[in-house]
Amino acid sequence: MNAKVLDAQQTGQVLLIDKQQSQTIRVIPQIVTLGFQGPIGLDPLSPNQGAVPQLSFRVANTGRARIEKRTAALFFSLLRKKPSQSSLPTVDLTLLIADACQVNADTSCTPLDVSEGRPLVPDVDADKFKELRVRFITSVLERGSYELHACMKKIASTARFCDPTERPSNSNPDLIDTFALTFDLSPPEGELRLNLESPPEIQQGKDVSLSLIFILENRTAVFLKSVALSFELRVDSVLPPGGTTLADCTELSGGSGTKILDGSKRQCVLTNLGPSQARRFQVKFPPSEYKTGQQLIITVSEASTFRVSAASFTLQVVETSTTPRPTTQQGPELHPLSLEFTPTSPVTQGQTVLIRSRIENSGSQFTGSFTVDFQIFKVDSTSGTIKFVAALGETRHFPGIDPSVTIEASTLLDTCARDASGKCTLELGTYIVKVVVSTVPNELDRTNNELSTLLTIQAPKK
Repeated sequence: MNAKVLDAQQTGQVLLIDKQQSQTIRVIPQIVTLGFQGPIGLDPLSPNQGAVPQLSFRVANTGRARIEKRTAALFFSLLRKKPSQSSLPTVDLTLLIADACQVNADTSCTPLDVSEGRPLVPDVDADKFKELRVRFITSVLERGSYELHACMKKIASTARFCDPTERPSNSNPDLIDTFALTFDLSPPEGELRLNLESPPEIQQGKDVSLSLIFILENRTAVFLKSVALSFELRVDSVLPPGGTTLADCTELSGGSGTKILDGSKRQCVLTNLGPSQARRFQVKFPPSEYKTGQQLIITVSEASTFRVSAASFTLQVVETSTTPRPTTQQGPELHPLSLEFTPTSPVTQGQTVLIRSRIENSGSQFTGSFTVDFQIFKVDSTSGTIKFVAALGETRHFPGIDPSVTIEASTLLDTCARDASGKCTLELGTYIVKVVVSTVPNELDRTNNELSTLLTIQAPKK
């Protein structure tokens, strides 16, 4: 009996016996011949928060057989390093991939498949390498030092996450190779802008109440989890003993009325301030005798990281006025108070998210009928542009609510609703979810009928 294997370098082989096909033999090159190869680089070396840095490296095949595509996949994770003498825990994060590509001979870049949040290794000829580039999102990361870990795994691996403690071994056959690098995430470009809305005329006299309304704008590309603002009233540039205690601090954005005064009563704390987002809040000071020229100095917790504009104001005190105050306007005032996700962001692709919004009539009259809509927009990780994706569910109709009454509207978001080809219609990345409440006749304020919140969809961990 004579036997011959044809095209031994290919993956699908045919065994012939006496010139008759007997069976198919599949010759699989040893995947252990794959590995990472330098140079490994990050551009820029210390990226700014909100930037989309580029990681470059090579995948080399040191064997004698061609490695076909869809054989291996790349996984990335981040470890946020603890600052020196800090009790903060080391934070383990999945790297959010913006895109990945293979560099061609003419320096152009062919996109890699990252539909499941893991770039797939392209085919690599024997004794050759492919140069790859991976860009990732930093807008949701906090500043600090990070270790970036890369893992190359067999595509059939069930552990779809790069564990920084893993190493290739006989007991871990799915892991092909790893590398790690460290980088510092630098302060972002842009600024926080603080504006005093319609500076009031402060009446002369003792025990005068002072209430100021501010607007804080995030003019950076970074999502801020928390921003604390401290207020100091100084006389002749001297801070009173013990500092300045606040009477109250309330967020007014979207008519929320949320109390944001911290326990020490010395700071207002705004949370979840998204890129290019503005928040409006009111600060009340204890009754006192205010003087013309008295300075109000505002310290922002992120001032060491961001440029902060207009953080000092001078008070203007006028003689007591005998002019009667205008009567309060009458009418309905409809606005969303909150927009919440269950589970909270970031969510894993494939989860169903419950989106809820509380809506209040803070006016003095019945609203009459109104509608509520939910919408979702995609944030482009490269340009920062925002694109409408879809309306979420049907328009909700309400017959109306009385003054001081709050209702709740909700909808569901399937983060992996599939199209005709079986792909998830929502890609991995950052989205803006918006609730829109229709205006009603004689509404006191028609500018606060919308509220938006960021939602991040990330790849599942397996």
